[in-house]
Amino acid sequence: MSNSLLPRLLLVATLVAALPAQTLTLNVGNGAGSGSFDRARTIHVWANPPAAGQVFDRWTGDIAALVDATAEHTVVRTSFVGTNATVAATYRAAPTVTPTAETFSNGTLYRWYVPPGPVRAVLTLHHGTGGSAANQFARPENEFFNREAAARGYALVAIDSLDRINKQWDASLLSSNADVQNVLAILAALQTRGVLPTGVPRYAVGMSNGGGFVPKLTAYAGYASAASYCAQAANALAAAAPIQWRMAMADSHPMVGAEGNDRALANYGSSQGRGTAAAYERNAPSPLHPARFLRIGLTLADGDALVAALRSGGYLDAYGFLLTPPGELPGSVLPPAYLLRAADIVEQLSAVYADHQFWSDAARRTFDFFESPASEALAQAPRQINLSTRAPVLTGDNVLIGGFVVSGTVPKRVLVRAPGPSLAAFGVAGALTDPSVELVDANGTRVAFNEDWVGGGQQAEIAATGLSPSDAREPAVVATLNPGAYTAIVRGSGGATGIALIEVYDLETSGGARLANVSTRARAGQGDAAVIGGLVIDGTRPKRVVLRALGPSLAAFGVTGALGAPELELRDSAGRLLARNAGWSGGFQARELGAARLAPSDARESALVVWLAPGAYTAIVRGVGGVEGVALVEAYELP
Repeated sequence: MSNSLLPRLLLVATLVAALPAQTLTLNVGNGAGSGSFDRARTIHVWANPPAAGQVFDRWTGDIAALVDATAEHTVVRTSFVGTNATVAATYRAAPTVTPTAETFSNGTLYRWYVPPGPVRAVLTLHHGTGGSAANQFARPENEFFNREAAARGYALVAIDSLDRINKQWDASLLSSNADVQNVLAILAALQTRGVLPTGVPRYAVGMSNGGGFVPKLTAYAGYASAASYCAQAANALAAAAPIQWRMAMADSHPMVGAEGNDRALANYGSSQGRGTAAAYERNAPSPLHPARFLRIGLTLADGDALVAALRSGGYLDAYGFLLTPPGELPGSVLPPAYLLRAADIVEQLSAVYADHQFWSDAARRTFDFFESPASEALAQAPRQINLSTRAPVLTGDNVLIGGFVVSGTVPKRVLVRAPGPSLAAFGVAGALTDPSVELVDANGTRVAFNEDWVGGGQQAEIAATGLSPSDAREPAVVATLNPGAYTAIVRGSGGATGIALIEVYDLETSGGARLANVSTRARAGQGDAAVIGGLVIDGTRPKRVVLRALGPSLAAFGVTGALGAPELELRDSAGRLLARNAGWSGGFQARELGAARLAPSDARESALVVWLAPGAYTAIVRGVGGVEGVALVEAYELP
């Protein structure tokens, strides 16, 4: 990010125009999601399931409003500035997928399908614990996924694991892995018979236990890439190839869950750290719309009946989000007419709950990654925002404190700076004339300290970043930090007070480390004394970000004078109010915050889940009713 962006950030922080939050009216053709919505809400858009002989192609119309115009289930960008949007789903031709069932010479059951015309690649499908090759062609979500594969010219082969007692794949990290050798033998037999072509790439998709198996195929079977759904999928083998991790945010499986999601994220970081193309995505909860059940052949009337039954049972919140893992719902919640379809219904409920379930919503991103792993890895990569926060710098607990976490497996190079005197040029009254910045690690050990950037021994290094402060009295440090938590503290030299800015910049755009979250603690007043955070979203695609404003919970950590009821606003670079929250538990996004494990601990605190296009934004924290106190503003990117 260039230094020319700084004045823009400051302007956003000081010129917060009093424009009302806009209501978005959305019209959806060939799909669901039409209505008028508060912009602060995560607004979902679903395409109708394709008819026989078709697959979803893309959205047309006001596609600038959408996060992903090529995904059949997408959301509206919070930062979209229009008041109306009209989109329509379109479709393209696809062959009918009718697999052939066979038994290998050793008794292994498998199924295969070859599309008409040239075969672009071979894709093997790998079931989870207790599953089978038959399931890979029989379950509705798998069927939608396979239809997309066939439309792209992929031959499909689904194979049973050798272990048919536990129905699990060989977990050994050896080239002699029995299941790897069995897959290779079956593919070789199909090639010998002329069913499969030679010389085309091979890819693998696995769910759960099968997801943990597919990296072994990339290591020992010469596969070009693999996609792991709902598994940590270690990719630490010598011949590691590009891997995608497709995780479920609210996974309730005892062997995965939130901890498994974190392990998968660490494995993703390890792949990136080795220079291997990788992608990581978590399926987020979405409201249950009656049209979801069209995917399993039910009607909209059926969908209405099922939604009504769940709502009357208390299993949906006011915004249509499931409150209970689908596997824990009592059978009595379904009207008797639908009991024979219970398995299919639960599959769809699990997909929208973001539970341990294969979902086809990610099919396009999966295949795009197979076909162009380097470019898709870059486009899909979580890339943390830069955060700069302006607030009064006082003394004691009221100094300006910025926190951030370096995640991953390798060090990360960052720049931290604290403008003060230069703020006066942007109309900020009472700017701190002589700030200092101290960087400490999680143990409180000082990592770096500076009072003026030209005299700290890093002048040339700071200047080379293009981010050197404009005033010689302002401090800045460049540091290469090991993974862990860090705190940057801004004080006035000699106990001076005034308004200052703290900024943390990620100086690297690739590698196995990233800024996992950034936060700032300061006293939140009114007017110019509000805590004002400037956010920059980089990259080429919209990012899903959680913003939080904490106050009451700080008291438990010994902070005196904590703000009792913080209110959070989000504005774009033109000062338009995009979203506001005062009390997260009564907001639109309580379910999403809970699934992300980022719900504040106190109901009076505020939080937003927003989709932001690359650009500059401002997060403003004030006290409800004019009260003042110490508050914390935080920004997290959700991969």
